[in-house]
Amino acid sequence: MSDKIIDFYNQASTSYSKRRYLGRPESYPQFFFQRRKALTLSLMDQLALGRQNLKLLDVACADGVMSFALFERYPKLWAKIVGVDIAPKMIEVAQASNQDPRLSFFVKTATPAENYDVVLGLGFITGTILSEEINFVKQHLVPNGFYLCTLPSKYSLKALLTIRHEAYRQDYWTYSQYERFLSQHFEILSARPYGLFIPLIWKWPALARLIQTLADRCLAQLLPFAYHEKIYLLKNRSA
Repeated sequence: MSDKIIDFYNQASTSYSKRRYLGRPESYPQFFFQRRKALTLSLMDQLALGRQNLKLLDVACADGVMSFALFERYPKLWAKIVGVDIAPKMIEVAQASNQDPRLSFFVKTATPAENYDVVLGLGFITGTILSEEINFVKQHLVPNGFYLCTLPSKYSLKALLTIRHEAYRQDYWTYSQYERFLSQHFEILSARPYGLFIPLIWKWPALARLIQTLADRCLAQLLPFAYHEKIYLLKNRSA
């Protein structure tokens, strides 16, 4: 991981959640991150049924925003939540906000060497690092454990309209490519596209919130490739 990326997230650490997750969305990025959070919680609702004392590893946890949200939503579900991130400042912010011994945060290179029932990997994986990340996940996931991750589309409207250099877009794969690779390691239980990028509409936030919500509900299954990400719920293949 380049020093530039680590520096970027170190600098973003003090305002990361505030700029993305708090308040009513007034921009596409705010809508996108809040939609990702809502879908993560919805999928986790499925896993929570009839289970208890689970251990969760939150990879790329940033300032702990999802770790804290999952702990707050299911306080009796988790025996332990461990968050790891490449940016030391993110870990400092997460630890400063932590008030429960069942949560802990580490720089990724110091990830505790144990196995987890659920691994979370939101918002940082592309095709070029997918194999590396899957190897990391498989090292820490119990047999028949669950992996919840997000992956970006090479042909999403956001990629096509905002990534000017084709070389950068090569980091992304198509959803079919991702799913062929994932199927070698996991059973795909759910795959839900979200985050259609619609240019200009966020000049009128109230209208944009309505249109984006309708688009995610009504068009995602018809035009999944156009949506910027899919969120996957996967089950580990035991061996």
